[in-house]
Amino acid sequence: MLDRIINIKTDLNYKGSKYSGPATKYRNVLPGKMSINDTISFSPAVHYLARINWRLKEIIGRGKETVKIVFLVSEFEFQAEIDLVRFNSQSRQFFDIIKTIQNAKNKEERIILTVSVGKDNYSLRDDIQVLELNGLRKLFQRIAFLEVANEISKFDSIALKDLMDEINFNIIREFEYINTAFFTLVEKLIPEKSLQGHKFEEQVEPVIIEKIKVLANE
Repeated sequence: MLDRIINIKTDLNYKGSKYSGPATKYRNVLPGKMSINDTISFSPAVHYLARINWRLKEIIGRGKETVKIVFLVSEFEFQAEIDLVRFNSQSRQFFDIIKTIQNAKNKEERIILTVSVGKDNYSLRDDIQVLELNGLRKLFQRIAFLEVANEISKFDSIALKDLMDEINFNIIREFEYINTAFFTLVEKLIPEKSLQGHKFEEQVEPVIIEKIKVLANE
């Protein structure tokens, strides 16, 4: 299955789309360049995406055991690479989250937030409760007012430790949701690579801000 989804990319413009029939309601969760008759079109993954209102943007296979998935949740773009071979030995999942936002000087900038999320509290769930990412929105607003010149990491600045003050509970809850939905989606996309059943005994920090990169819009 992984070989079939290598380098699927999206086209966000649906004008002139020729989608029709019962599949039409799923077109907004699929990469635009995929045929609606593609193998993935009526898979459980598509139904799951429609249910949680996520949009699949890009899937890139790296060899046969690693896959990068880019998906949209509300106004956020998430990029995540998952190692299907060492999944059960790696206690954290990394996400790059991208959003364009106005900074304190009312100038638009593109923020790339890298976080790692502990995998000790996840399960695969079809009936997951969809969450609004209000904590993440607040976090991006705070980052915008930091006025980061270029890039900072958790090793460079103690400011990152204070960004989640008073929104820590919401951030943790939202990323538990992201982890669970993401791993459930991966298993539906690549059913022969099961992510179910492993439980990490070590309790790890739920969410760590690893890095922030800011790019000014031209």
